[in-house]
Amino acid sequence: MKEIIDTADSLSTEELDKLILELANLRITKEPAISFNAPTVDDNTYGINIQDNPYIEATLLKDGRTRMWIRNGGLGWLILNLTNEQTITLRDYLNANTDSGSISVLFSEEHFDKGSPH
Repeated sequence: MKEIIDTADSLSTEELDKLILELANLRITKEPAISFNAPTVDDNTYGINIQDNPYIEATLLKDGRTRMWIRNGGLGWLILNLTNEQTITLRDYLNANTDSGSISVLFSEEHFDKGSPH
């Protein structure tokens, strides 16, 4: 593993981003699949990468799904298309557990059905 990291250290940021994407696409094809049970912070089975205060943006797609962008400083952008049911579950959780007045900032009509957040 150290040899792989040493080699990756010589890559440009663009090359490293492409490598991360290719590795993620390769991981999707491997068994066992990543568990549907979220790991705990103390569980290092998957090499958890935690980032405080990530940049998050969301928009409503024409088909009713919600597209959410989450930026991780090391892994890049994670783009999720959430079903209406998943969006409602997330909204209800956030409303119940946070100051709900600050949540609406994520959901901007100005980005309606765009391919990227910018």
